[in-house]
Parts: sequence; C-alpha cells; structure tokens
Amino acid sequence: MGESALDDLVVLELSGDVAGALAGKLLADLGARVVMIEPSTGTPLRSHGLFDYLAGGKQSIVPTGGGDLAAWLGAADVVLSDGSSPWHAAAMNGSGDATVVVDVSAFGRTGPCAEWQSS
Repeated sequence: MGESALDDLVVLELSGDVAGALAGKLLADLGARVVMIEPSTGTPLRSHGLFDYLAGGKQSIVPTGGGDLAAWLGAADVVLSDGSSPWHAAAMNGSGDATVVVDVSAFGRTGPCAEWQSS
C-alpha cells in the first residue's frame, strides 16, 4: 500500500452514531490509524446493518480504566466524538493541546433538525 498524507495521524473515535463512525471510516480509508473506543458492552453501532462497513480499517479497544483512556487521549492527534460516548466529557476536557477535537453531529447541535437521530 502506498503512502498517504494521513499515515502518521492517530484518530480516536468516541462515537455511537453513524455520523461519527462514517467520519472515522473516511479517515481510515485515507490512511489514518483510527482507534474505535468501545464500552465493555460494545458500541450501539454493532447492531446497525452498516457496522461491518463503518468499522472497516479501524482498531477497536475497550479501555480497562481511566488511565488507559487518558493514554489514548494523549496519543491521539484527532478525537472524533458525537456526544453519545460515555467518554465524551473526558475527550472534551482531557485532550492535549495539540489534539484536534471534532464534535460530530449529523444534523447540527442547534436548529430545526438538531434533535433528529441519524440511525
């Protein structure tokens, strides 16, 4: 496989919805290392018909404690979060200064369609 501009990028995906998972999938397809952080019960997307596609090219881990998640947050260049993850608040507050945090929303956080669900 050839080199891509995103080969050295580490993306942490904290998403339980299609919008965040698709963003992670696109970054993985472009060469980024995408690590999907899941609760011990698994991401809600596992029951979605598109899960196999959306999880393709990603690594999946279940943090064993707060220190484990903190280490991943410290190593990430980008954190994708859609607000549904139990670690959303930690991502918003615990990411390093050099980390880009992307709050993904399928229909926006405000406006007439903000309450709509994408799955």
